[in-house]
Amino acid sequence: MCVCLYVSVCVQYDGYTSCPLLVNHNKVLLAEFGYDGKVLETFPVDQRLPRFSMFYLTAYIMPLIYWNLLLRFTVLYFDIPKLKVERNVQ
Repeated sequence: MCVCLYVSVCVQYDGYTSCPLLVNHNKVLLAEFGYDGKVLETFPVDQRLPRFSMFYLTAYIMPLIYWNLLLRFTVLYFDIPKLKVERNVQ
């Protein structure tokens, strides 16, 4: 999928996804990978081990980033055109 914004730069999505897997009441194993199953780790620690730090990141930090930064940035800095739905009623 390639998205061309209002500039001459084309951005391509590499299929990165992050799956927090809760393995204990306060430990998370953060699995990060791409379309082809290739591991795409973003933290400098061994992510094969369940960690409390990943639990804290998933439970407290990521929701703050999503609700307070990501959504506001998307609304404020991108001119999102509203879709016009035309219905032909006969």
